[in-house]
Amino acid sequence: MTKPLTIPTHLGLNLAAVYHQPAIPGPHPLVILLHGFTGYKEEEHIVTLADDLAAVGIAALRFDAPGSGESQGTWADDYRLTNYIEAVPDVFSYGKTTLNIDPNRVAIWGHSLGGFVALACATRHPDYYVAVCGSQPSSGFKILPPDEETTWQTTGWAIFGNSKFTEIKLPYEFFADRQQYDAVEEAQKLTIPVLFIAGTNDEIVPPPRVHGIYDAAPEPKTYLEFPTTHDYKRDPENLQKINTATVEFFVRSLKLATN
Repeated sequence: MTKPLTIPTHLGLNLAAVYHQPAIPGPHPLVILLHGFTGYKEEEHIVTLADDLAAVGIAALRFDAPGSGESQGTWADDYRLTNYIEAVPDVFSYGKTTLNIDPNRVAIWGHSLGGFVALACATRHPDYYVAVCGSQPSSGFKILPPDEETTWQTTGWAIFGNSKFTEIKLPYEFFADRQQYDAVEEAQKLTIPVLFIAGTNDEIVPPPRVHGIYDAAPEPKTYLEFPTTHDYKRDPENLQKINTATVEFFVRSLKLATN
């Protein structure tokens, strides 16, 4: 069963979310799902993972980051990596107080930029989560050719887009805010089990970059690589394989939390 939600945040912005509730009685373990850069909660890899988690008795909560998708705020003023990181604890608190979940069995997952956010949240709030998965996680900071960065800084804006939002105009402030973060530094501070997933054909976050973050993380940790691109939501065979491996990781980790 899915249920649309509106989640208030201390940022003064309400987040649009969808809750996937398992058919079995609760309280349920929960995985919070985070989309990537300019992504949205309805993307195929997020929805299918939420469904697969609910099928094994794990609730899932997916939402749009502040300023993006159906959440309040604007791309120009509110879509910042810092706001994304700071909104996740509000999502956790909402789940803990409002939904029929077990607050001692909560995990977090993210893809690409969302993978970085998941790592950052796990290090900032280690008492909230029992496991974290970064699927093709970004490095945090954005690597741009010097001419592109100069153009963005000079004009003040850069244009991005996807299949749902064809023109997303981001100010240079987004880029400047993002540059303060480093996934390797975050990984070094992890204290919970972590799964890293890479795509052999990923040109946006190549496997060596993901493995570098993995190398920085302490045990227990797992690295898995699949023959797919960064956009594996369009690759049904590997999408299912990645989802299956991810669900198995969370099943193991969330069960361990009850011992």
